[in-house]
Amino acid sequence: MKSTEHNEEPNVIARVVGVEVPPDQVEPIIGRYRELVRPIHASAPGLRRHYVLSDRSRGRISFVGIWESDQALADVVERLEPARKRLWDEFGHAPMVDSYAVEDELG
Repeated sequence: MKSTEHNEEPNVIARVVGVEVPPDQVEPIIGRYRELVRPIHASAPGLRRHYVLSDRSRGRISFVGIWESDQALADVVERLEPARKRLWDEFGHAPMVDSYAVEDELG
């Protein structure tokens, strides 16, 4: 990753979507993610990596996308958001969505 100077906008963005659900909904939600949202992620040119993390016993799921830039994420939002909304509407949950600048990267 290219280092950034003070006040320069970082290039890489992490988008984190987190939700707590009943433990028995973890598997169905991940399954529907794979059907509805994953194909959009798979075809998004600016997506470097994407992870689906879960703690099945506590009903916690996090989706973490590493994007080349704010613009790369913005370019796919029009296709991504309707699928993401459909996923969460089906299960009646409203996850927290946050974006972060990636300040350091190893690997």
